[in-house]
Amino acid sequence: MIEIIRPQCCNQLVALALALALALVLGFILTLLTPLLGHAQALPDVAIAIQKLNADLTQPAAVQYSAVTGLVRSMRFAEGDSLALPGILPTVNPANAALAFMADFGPAFGVADRDNIRVLATADADAVGMSHVRLQQQYEGIPVSAGEVSIHLRGNQVVSVLADTLPDLDGFDTTPAITAVEALASARALIEKYYAIIDANYSTPSLVIFNRGLLTDRQSPTRLAWFIEATRIDVRELIWIDAQQGGVLLNFSQLTDAKPA
Repeated sequence: MIEIIRPQCCNQLVALALALALALVLGFILTLLTPLLGHAQALPDVAIAIQKLNADLTQPAAVQYSAVTGLVRSMRFAEGDSLALPGILPTVNPANAALAFMADFGPAFGVADRDNIRVLATADADAVGMSHVRLQQQYEGIPVSAGEVSIHLRGNQVVSVLADTLPDLDGFDTTPAITAVEALASARALIEKYYAIIDANYSTPSLVIFNRGLLTDRQSPTRLAWFIEATRIDVRELIWIDAQQGGVLLNFSQLTDAKPA
């Protein structure tokens, strides 16, 4: 009988392959658990709000959560089972209906205080009878960049909700250490450096709460920032300057063919 001897290197390759496979499986599991592990303190308020919401429905709402914040990112109700807002007449102004929804279920989106949301835009009933309301998240009157909730209604019934919002803003420092003049000077220097132009127009710096994660779907710190838009016929640059430490937090062009010098 011939005995087959496996070289030691083959055994090492098999062990390495098994280790890599195990690492991939563990990585996938951790990805699924990220909202739970990273935002365990915020989830109870979210869960309570969703439980309260589902109590008034025949079928539970279809809910998706942000892997970055753990907050509700989308909410959809089964056909014929839209969420009716108690005490709100079908003829009410859509913005008021949207605010009533947030007053009851705002914690699901990290907005527990009515003062931390404001109406951005309202579109009255369209061809299929639906109204659309965009809300802006804010804190102490300062807007959150890209922090919005879009609520779609039919009369006094909520059909679906889309959201990108931030949790845990209580106690956030809203006092800038960098002045608007200094922020504007930083923006000018940026445009002159990368585009080699000195005649761009600049918006008045506005104070915002900025978290890059709302734009990139990645973990990122929340900063107080000055937002500035630089424009010219061939330039439309959005710029966020750190209002506490100075420096550019993010900038990008709104023109698809923009080419810095």
